[in-house]
Order: sequence, then structure tokens, then C-alpha cells
Amino acid sequence: MFQKRCFNFIWGRKLEPISRKTLYSHMLKGGLNVPNLELKIHSFYLCHIFKIINNYNTPWVEFAVYWTGLQLKKYNPSIASNNIPHSEIIPPFYVKCLSVFTDFVENCKSSVNSLWTVKEIYNYFIENMNIEPKCVRDCKSVDFNNSFKNVFSSAVDPECRNTCFSIVHNALLTNQYLFSRNMIRSSKCTFCSKPETIDHLFVECYISTSINKVVLFFMHVLTADNHKLSLKQFHYLNVDNSYDKEINYVFLILLSESRQIIWRTRNDVKFDKKLFSPFDLICKLIYRLKYRILLDFKRFPSEKFELIWGNYCDVNANKKVELRLDLNPAIYANI
Repeated sequence: MFQKRCFNFIWGRKLEPISRKTLYSHMLKGGLNVPNLELKIHSFYLCHIFKIINNYNTPWVEFAVYWTGLQLKKYNPSIASNNIPHSEIIPPFYVKCLSVFTDFVENCKSSVNSLWTVKEIYNYFIENMNIEPKCVRDCKSVDFNNSFKNVFSSAVDPECRNTCFSIVHNALLTNQYLFSRNMIRSSKCTFCSKPETIDHLFVECYISTSINKVVLFFMHVLTADNHKLSLKQFHYLNVDNSYDKEINYVFLILLSESRQIIWRTRNDVKFDKKLFSPFDLICKLIYRLKYRILLDFKRFPSEKFELIWGNYCDVNANKKVELRLDLNPAIYANI
């Protein structure tokens, strides 16, 4: 029941687009570090048994040996000594502990004659689940280690991270996704008549084309390269590691903020029947870019800020930011 409540909190609905096993994994492996309560409990059971086997120096171990000494004599003969009283009846708690320990020994190649912490045991369980996210199985050509790292980068705003996480996992609730599960009657895009897939909505649709061109223009300011649309970058946040980390930082901001703007605009149009133009999306991106520049100016040392945002702005003698790049949205409307 508690495990179910955890996932209800994450998704806020009955539909779970990403498998629970995937979400148990580490964030750099495509998960969210969601605690697996069953494995957590088993980890506590095992830690308890390991302390008994290794003669942990605490008074309760003597009582535990009375209940389990005979069953664990294979791993520590001293606790089964005839000089120590033992019970032939095992309480339910220790029956469960011994059952979990037996399963662990059968599948674990590591030594049990060492004091494992609960955290070490739990991490061992998670790492040995060998879970490969569905997106990794479906698209072998993408470097998902890089994609997952970028999703949880400090450059990505927490609000944008949820959207980017779903995009990378191909689990965003687009019309095509819902239509394939018989949850809606049409797969048509919210803005046009084509099927609303992730690639269409964020790269091909007319509503996203303009904002994507602005993103590429800002990247050109940083690198002097003529960037082209790449599905790996716009879909999977697979930023080219050949650039400096400061450039990648800005690129991730531009990518994540633009994805979030497109998705929120789509939802406003679909559910609230609001009207937007491609120019409105550009205005939102410019506003967010200004906000991130001012935010980084307050939280980063001046040297780091200059490395990251030096191509876009200057810091005057009064320690105020002066934008070098004209961020008037009207300028970028016809890029």
C-alpha cells in the first residue's frame, strides 16, 4: 500500500508511463531513486543477521544468538557452541530474517562474514536488478548515459526536469501516446492535423520550429558554429560533449526551457483553449533566458559567471548585469 502511494505521488494518476522497476534505479541510469520498500525491509533483515554472524558488540546480539545460533552455525560456529543456550522454536521475525538471508546467500557471491550496512545491502540489490529502461532498449544509437546525466544537470530547472525526463523516456502523454492506449479518440496534434508524437511536437510542428531556430541562433552566438536540428539533441538532450562545460550548460538551459515552454503552451491550448502564436513562445524563451542570467549572476562567482554568460552580457562597475545581446523578441521573430 505504501509503495503504491509513492507512485501515486509521483504521477498523480493511475497511468504510470514508466515502469516502477526503472524508477527504482539510480538517476544516472534512467531512474528516480524511488525507494523500493520491500528491498529496504529486506536490507534491514539482512543487516540484523550480519551483525549476529559477525559478533557485533551490542547486548541484543546475545538474545538473537539464542533464537538463531543453530541456524547460522555454518557461517559462525562459535554462536552454536554448547556453552550457549539455544531455542528450538524460532519467532516469526527471525523466521523472516533467515528466509531472506537464505535467498541472499544463494544469489550473492560476496562474503557474508563482513558487516554490511543497510545502505550497502540495498544498493547491492538495486545494482543487481540489471534494469534497462525501455527507451534504451528501443533506441540503441543514443548515448543515454549522457542523456540521463543532462536531465539531472544543475542547468536544468526542476520544473523543466520533469518534462525532459518524460521526453527522454518517450513517456510524455502526447495525443499519439494516449491514442495508442485507447484513452482518446484522435492522435492529431493540438496545433495541426498530423499525429502528435514527441518528435513532431518538439521539432517538426510549426509551433516549435521558430523557437528551435532561436535556440540554434543563441548557440551560434556561443560557438560560432552553424548548428542544425538534431533529434538526439532536441529529443534526448544528448548534448555534444566536444564543447566546454560552460557552453553545454547554456545549451542545456536553452534546450530544457524551450521544451518546457512548448509543452506548457500545448497544454494551455488543449485544456484551457488559449490562443498562442510561435512569436509568443519566443517571448517566453527570452524572458526565461533573462531570468536565468540574473539568477546565475546572484549565485555564481564573477569568474564563473563570465565564463558561462560572457557572450550574452557584461558586468559594469556597479556590479550590475548589462545585456550585450539584444533580447528583444521582435528581432528573432523572422530568424
